Amino acid sequence: MTEETFEIIITVLINSKIEAEKYNRYGINDAYIERINSAIFELKNIKNDLFK
Repeated sequence: MTEETFEIIITVLINSKIEAEKYNRYGINDAYIERINSAIFELKNIKNDLFK
């Protein structure tokens, strides 16, 4: 996997998070947003390890 592919995946996750936050009435998307945050954090750690 290339660094560019990682960046694309992270960008898609961030865009998905923004959309979920935009339509987060009554907190229905809170769990989804939290899972996205966790995935982004994990991917950034993986990226740092792979592309030093």
